[in-house]
Amino acid sequence: MNDTHPSIEALQLELQRKRSPDERMRLAFAFSAYIINLSRAELEKRFSKIEARIEWVRLNYGEDLAKRYRIALRKRGDDV
Repeated sequence: MNDTHPSIEALQLELQRKRSPDERMRLAFAFSAYIINLSRAELEKRFSKIEARIEWVRLNYGEDLAKRYRIALRKRGDDV
């Protein structure tokens, strides 16, 4: 589903194509970081900061890695 007017969409695509590969990569990384921060902030509304990070890992990388992350945090001395 697309709610963007076709002429505006065409303009957006034209502007995107004019960007250098470096600029496109910077924008992609910035957008990715923005989305990660938003999702972490949302989890921090429901969990403590450290538990939110563990939950984020679980949701994005799976249960096994989240368990290993929790263990690593405990070894580091973090209050988990």
